[in-house]
Formats: sequence, C-alpha cells, structure tokens
Amino acid sequence: MREERLPLVSKALIFLLFFAVAGCTQYYNPTETTFPINESMVPAFAGKGTITIESMQPHGKEFVLVSQSGTTWKGDLGKWTDTAVNYLTLELTKRNLVVTGTAQKKLKVSITDANAIFATWIIRCKLNLRVETDDGYVREFEGNNTSPGTLFRAADGAVMKAVVAALNDPEIVAYLEK
Repeated sequence: MREERLPLVSKALIFLLFFAVAGCTQYYNPTETTFPINESMVPAFAGKGTITIESMQPHGKEFVLVSQSGTTWKGDLGKWTDTAVNYLTLELTKRNLVVTGTAQKKLKVSITDANAIFATWIIRCKLNLRVETDDGYVREFEGNNTSPGTLFRAADGAVMKAVVAALNDPEIVAYLEK
C-alpha cells in the first residue's frame, strides 16, 4: 500500500484555516488618561478640603468587550475603573481638592460594564460608570465614544466621556463643593 502525504502547501492551508476558525483573544485595558479633559467640558467649580476616590471594582473581573470575526477582545473592569479614578483625580486636583486615601469625603466609582461594536468605518465603545457619594447619592453615567481608527481610541474616549458626564452632574458638583 502506498501512503499518500499531503503536500506542504496543503498542510499550511489547513493550519491557517484552523487558526482562522479557532480565533484568538486579545486584551485591552485603558491605562492612561489619553484624552485630556478640556476646561469647557466641565462646569467651573471649586471643591473644598480632601477627598478619597475609591474604586469599587475589584481587579480580575474579566469581561468580553467585543467578539467579532474570530477575534475576542477582553478587559478587566477593575483596570478600566482605575483609569476613571485617574481622570477624576486629575480633574478634582485642578479644582482645589486634595485627593488622598484617608479623607472622610468619598466618591466611590466603578465601571460596571463596557462593550464595543465594529461597524463600517467606525468603532464604538459604550460603558457605564457608577458614582456614589458618601451621603448616599448614586448615579450611573454612560461613556459613548466612536473612533474611525482603533478600538483603543474608542475605549479611552468612552472612559473620559463618562467622567465628564459625572462631573457635569449638579448633585455631584454640589457634593464636591461642600
């Protein structure tokens, strides 16, 4: 009996087809405050005293940002929340608040979910940012951003826009001014 062997090209095609069908997983967590918040985006206010900005989202809470065309993008909601905390720290410091880890006045924040959509010529990322003051005010804000270029820009911009929405909330501003 003669054993037939697949030519090298056929083996390579089968190998590539396997990986195309199996897909792959990528990870993205915004880690920088990539998009500076323009002064005109947030009302002028001056905070008083010290404040603690506490992340309520533990690290390791993995989620699927988008799964499309054989590729799945995942992230860690704790790391996404850290980026929101960094934005808030930058903005509140500009407004005369001292951000420490031990202040009586607290903002508790968490990004509770995020998702992305790839469409023709555009990538959209939407997320929810939950903000709670220590006097019991709780509200969720949507960050919704599009990018014609990359998922990274869409995601980073969505975090920034959610923080901007929180800093435009009259109840949160009043709390920060106390």
